Amino acid sequence: MKRRISCCRSSSIWSVTVAGAGWAGSLFSGAALGADPSATITIEVDGRPAVVIVDEHSNQSGGQYHYDASYADPNGMWTVSWDYWVQPDPLQGNAAIIGSTAVSNGADDEAEFRIAFEVPLCPVIEGPSLLGAFVVVAIETNENGGWMQDVNQQSVWAVTADGDDAHGAYYSPFFLGSSGQGSASLSTQFGSPFPSQPGPPVFEKAGLRHRFSLTGGDSAKFTTSLSIGSRTDEYGECPDERFLAGDLNLDGAVNVADLLQLLQAWGPCEGCPAELSGDGWVNTADLLILLSNWG
Repeated sequence: MKRRISCCRSSSIWSVTVAGAGWAGSLFSGAALGADPSATITIEVDGRPAVVIVDEHSNQSGGQYHYDASYADPNGMWTVSWDYWVQPDPLQGNAAIIGSTAVSNGADDEAEFRIAFEVPLCPVIEGPSLLGAFVVVAIETNENGGWMQDVNQQSVWAVTADGDDAHGAYYSPFFLGSSGQGSASLSTQFGSPFPSQPGPPVFEKAGLRHRFSLTGGDSAKFTTSLSIGSRTDEYGECPDERFLAGDLNLDGAVNVADLLQLLQAWGPCEGCPAELSGDGWVNTADLLILLSNWG
């Protein structure tokens, strides 16, 4: 399946859309959401404006959705990639996020990364939840050696519920490195048998958060197998968190700001956010798509 990454700047964030060639059909065997679930990836490096990415998934199989893409700093300083299979339905043998996030720091100096991956659950868990995960963190260093370490005494890895840390791993003080070219890794787990660790009382969006510093010329990778269940089997309706075609600045609404952005891009514009119809041009077809989602 062909995919594209398009980018535009909006005030204090970079907004990026990662899209497949088409939609994969109904969601979660006919649940309430009208479109397939989108993952949101947020990348912050050294306190600069965040990059916010909407990944509409590359394919699906048996109710699982695959999110597999990467984003490179326009200045060539770093690259972040993610590869996750997500089971967003806690009624189908627990919800799950399984896969990895990888980071390459191409700069000469150490950099601080904060990366979040988040997807909506459907249905929402409204009773106390259960968590369980197996997590591996690894580093590869160049001939100069290097390290990964915690930032501000925060855990290097965490599972998140609705954007807040629900359970962490690799707490401060954390240090993983090598004196020369080589690799090192650590593994940990919690909530076994999965899931059995008490979690938050409400779970609408599930995710992973990584925060760490990484030396220049080196790379890091987090591999996670996360399971999320309910202690009481209490569930709510699915959140309507789909990506709206025409919401070019990703503020959750299609309005005048998006219309102005589309008009500014009018004409040939292969891969840009305002090019909604897939024909390589911003024209009347794209305008009609935007207006159909107005509000």
